[in-house]
Amino acid sequence: MKRNGLVLSMVSLGHTGVHFYHMAFTIILVMIKDEFNLTFSQAGLILSVVTTVGFIVNIPSGALADVLGRKRLQMGIALLAPSVGYFIVSFAPTYGFVLLTIGLVGFGGALWHPPAMSTLSDRYPGRRGFALSWHEFGANLGDFLGPGVTGVILAALLWRQVLGMYVVPGIVLALLVWLLVPDIRHERKQVMLFQEYRRGLAGLFSNPRLLQVSGLSALRTMGQSALSFFLPLYLFSTLGLGPAITGIYTSIL
Repeated sequence: MKRNGLVLSMVSLGHTGVHFYHMAFTIILVMIKDEFNLTFSQAGLILSVVTTVGFIVNIPSGALADVLGRKRLQMGIALLAPSVGYFIVSFAPTYGFVLLTIGLVGFGGALWHPPAMSTLSDRYPGRRGFALSWHEFGANLGDFLGPGVTGVILAALLWRQVLGMYVVPGIVLALLVWLLVPDIRHERKQVMLFQEYRRGLAGLFSNPRLLQVSGLSALRTMGQSALSFFLPLYLFSTLGLGPAITGIYTSIL
């Protein structure tokens, strides 16, 4: 049971990191727009690249977690991807370079959830709600800390310096997950074949209730993304608030 508690803590902390990087970008985007003198539509296109990469990666990441079972490795890559993406973007000479490289942020977020949630379900078969609620609390914590912490740091440093610094927490968290979250694929009684997985996936796409819930989730996410990313742009560019206050307001949201 103590081992399960350590796994729960580390997976939840990793989820905090994934969402910290995602929501920190709400403030970083403000500074990128300001430096490259972008329109709101151009700034929105950067966000669209992040979310499109996440959309493309989501379903394959679930297949990788189920078929290969290398969940610890997948979670580690999910933590490294946004931090490395940030590091690369810190050297961006042009707006086009940002568009080409920022997708790594969306890649990490999409890659994280399937292995993390299935790991907790395996560890807590009779208490999945308890485990997944802690996992979601980790996300909420990252959502809260990301904009506020980043905004306060940006009051003292350039956005490129902040992105360069943010590679370190990602590496540390990835190492902790690798060391403290064991792969349990050897404990499974059978390995899911790809053909079996493909048949199950086809069944999901023909499930009307699942499609309805997914549609509602899409509408909720559209509203949340629009508010989370464009409120900071409005506060900074239109109202003239500094990065620290903008970040704190976004954290309150």
